Amino acid sequence: MIATAARVDLAAALPALQAHGGYPSLAEAIRIALNTASAHEDLRGARDALLLLRRLTKETGIGADFSEGERDIMVGTLFSQAIVLYARATDTPPIKGEREPWFGSSKLPPASRPVHAQAMALRNKAIAHFGKAEALPEGALLCEALVMRPIDGGAHIAFLASRLQNRAHFAVDLLALTETVQDLAFKAVQSRYADIGTEIFAAAKARDGVLIQILRPYLFDGALFFPGEGWQAQMDAMEDDPRPVLYASVMKPDRTPESGSELA
Repeated sequence: MIATAARVDLAAALPALQAHGGYPSLAEAIRIALNTASAHEDLRGARDALLLLRRLTKETGIGADFSEGERDIMVGTLFSQAIVLYARATDTPPIKGEREPWFGSSKLPPASRPVHAQAMALRNKAIAHFGKAEALPEGALLCEALVMRPIDGGAHIAFLASRLQNRAHFAVDLLALTETVQDLAFKAVQSRYADIGTEIFAAAKARDGVLIQILRPYLFDGALFFPGEGWQAQMDAMEDDPRPVLYASVMKPDRTPESGSELA
C-alpha cells in the first residue's frame, strides 16, 4: 500500500476521508480513536501530577531546596493540574470541532462516582472559579480572614489567607479514580486501533489505489512534529511490536509496585 518506512498522520487525513465519503467505517474509527487517545493523554498527565504530588509531600528531601512558600505553590499547582486534566478528559465540554466527549460517569463503578462528582465540584467551585470548597471532609482549600487590631486613633487591618490547595486523602482517591478511567480509555482506544487496522489491511489486500491517494499527502514528518532531537528512536521504540496492528500512541500503564510512576 504505502512504503513500510512511511508513517501516515491519520488525524491530518481525517477531514479528507470524511469529505470523500467512501470510507465511513475507517473515518469513524479514526475519529473516535483520536478523541479517546487525546483524553487518555490528559489522564496520563493527571496521574503523573498526582504521583509527583505524593513524592513531594511524602518523600524526604524532595523539594528541600525550596522555601515553604515555594513548596506550597508546587503542591497547589500539582493538585490543581491533576483535577483540571482529569476534568478535561472526562467532563469538560470541548471546544466545538477540537475533541468530542467519550466518557460518561455511568461507566464508573458506583463506589467511584462520588469521587468523580467531588472532583468536578472542586474544578467548578474552587479551581476554575473562586471558591473555598468548605464542604471538603479535610477542610476548606481556602481560608481567609480580615483581622483588625485597635490602635491609638484607629485600627490596624490585615488580610490573611491560607491557600494550600491540596488534600491528601482526596488526592489518594483521585489517583485511584484516574487509574480506573485511564484503563477504560486504554481499552476503548485499543478497540478502535483494531478497527483501523482491519480497514487499512483490507484496503491494502484489495490494492485500493483510491485510499492510497487520499492518504499520500498526509505523511507524518517527525522532525517537524517533535521539538527536540531523538524522535526517530522514540518512534522506533513505540513501534517495536510484532503484532500487525500497532498500539503505539497509547501505552498500557505500568502499575507494578516497583515502577512507582510513569514519569520519565
